[in-house]
Amino acid sequence: MKKFMLNLLLAPALCFADGSTGSISLTNVRLQIITDSSNPRVYIYVTLSAGCGGTTPEIVMNPSTNPVANAMYATLLTAQTTGQNVEIITTGCTSDANEPEVTSIYLDP
Repeated sequence: MKKFMLNLLLAPALCFADGSTGSISLTNVRLQIITDSSNPRVYIYVTLSAGCGGTTPEIVMNPSTNPVANAMYATLLTAQTTGQNVEIITTGCTSDANEPEVTSIYLDP
């Protein structure tokens, strides 16, 4: 139990496959764009407490399945460069069921 609580305290963000991160800082969170296939996607690397079966801490925004993924990525970059917190909402998993998909991002005031 102590190890679980320590992991929660050290995690840069907490995300659920179907839920919310709550207000998080993106100060030390890695964002990545991958365009090496016909399926471009954006990853946000955060620590998951419950996920979709993936082995790495990530959630995804896919422009081929989410028409506002580019705007979401711009919001994340804005938050990261200005030091603002965000809340990330996920609903469901990618088609291969390995990563939770972002459905909403709130930029904290």
